[in-house]
Amino acid sequence: REYISQEEADSLHKLTKEAKSFSVRTRGTKDETILVVKATVNDESSSNGTARIEWEVDLAPMTLEDMDAKVLSAGFAYQAKWSRARDEYKLNHNTALCIDKNAGYGYLAEFERVITDESQITETRHELLRMIRSLGYDELDQDRLARMFDFYNKNWRDYYGTEKVFEVL
Repeated sequence: REYISQEEADSLHKLTKEAKSFSVRTRGTKDETILVVKATVNDESSSNGTARIEWEVDLAPMTLEDMDAKVLSAGFAYQAKWSRARDEYKLNHNTALCIDKNAGYGYLAEFERVITDESQITETRHELLRMIRSLGYDELDQDRLARMFDFYNKNWRDYYGTEKVFEVL
C-alpha cells in the first residue's frame, strides 16, 4: 500500500469486489517496473480470458527483483516466469495488435482493445473476432489455450529464457 496512490488503492479495492478470479503479475521493461492484476469479469480464466479488468501501476525506480520479493512476501508464489519479445502495432484509434514471441508458445498475435464500459464487452469481442477472421485467422480455442497454459506452468523452467517451443493440441 505504501507504494501506490490512494486513487490506485481505491481502484484496486473496487476490482477485488467485481472480479470472479484474478492473477497477479510483475513485468519489467527498460524504463518501468510494473505490477499488474488481471481479473476476469466472465467465466473465463483471469490468466488468459478474453474479457478482463486490468489494474496496472508502474513502481519504478523499484527494481523488478525488489517488487517480486515484495509480492512473494505478501503470500503469493510463482506460478511461472514468462519471457517474451513483443512488437505492438496500432491498427486503428482503439485497437492494438501485439505480436509476441513467447518462450514455449512461439509466436502469438493478440488483438487488444481497452474499454471502460462493461456494456461494450460483447460487441467489442464480436468486432475483434470479425477483424481476426477478415485476416484469414481464427481465435485460438480457449480450451487449447488453457491446456497450453497448464503445460507451460508445469514445465516453465525448461522454457523460460529459451527459444524452445512446445505444441499442445
